[in-house]
Amino acid sequence: MSYNDYRGCAAIICKHISDGKLPILRATRDAPLEPEDSGWQFICGIHSHNTADAATWSLEEVAQLDSSLLTILDSEPGTTFQRTSLQEPWQPVPYAST
Repeated sequence: MSYNDYRGCAAIICKHISDGKLPILRATRDAPLEPEDSGWQFICGIHSHNTADAATWSLEEVAQLDSSLLTILDSEPGTTFQRTSLQEPWQPVPYAST
């Protein structure tokens, strides 16, 4: 499946990003648990997180927030990417379920 197949599906985003305070620096795709789940989780990569720090957005909303994600959103479940700043490209890193 490609991004276009699941862009309306849910994605998890940390509050530091959804509040507009920090950029997305880490992206992980787990296996979706439900048909409406993309499996994607996006975090700032700076603070530690728990479930209270999470918001649910559509994957399309997240991609509109940071269009650089379009380069990785066709990745299969079981992948993780990170970068050190907005100016850096996404780099694959060992998968870590969040």
